[in-house]
Amino acid sequence: MKSLVLLLSFAALLFSCKKLGGKKGDFEFPCDASTCEVCGDDNYNNPDGVGSDVKVYYVEPITRSADGLCETGGFVKYLKNGKTVALVKYGTDEDGSYGIKTICVNGDCEHKNASTCTFRVYCTEIHDSDGRLGPPETDPNAN
Repeated sequence: MKSLVLLLSFAALLFSCKKLGGKKGDFEFPCDASTCEVCGDDNYNNPDGVGSDVKVYYVEPITRSADGLCETGGFVKYLKNGKTVALVKYGTDEDGSYGIKTICVNGDCEHKNASTCTFRVYCTEIHDSDGRLGPPETDPNAN
């Protein structure tokens, strides 16, 4: 009986972590900052900018640049109605900070119709009406 309980506990742990790609926090994004398509929207780009109906979980803590203005690392999971709606991984490369975002389908981030794209994190000091740091209104490099 004891071994059955241990076996079931192990199986539950194994399968509960599968949602992030095998082990907790180890989701494999299908592309990187240089190969992903550029995101067409800014949904889920900023953990401070989501609605109250979305729960934000920091799978890996957000790290910031020395001036505190720019996300340089971290992994964020967004849930709505108990289902994962998006995963975002922040990083840096020779062009600065970026995010890679997967929009999940019905809680499944590895679904064939899930989409992944990249966005640049523009590190300028912009504050919203609540005084929180947020993204700029427009791309500072746009013409």
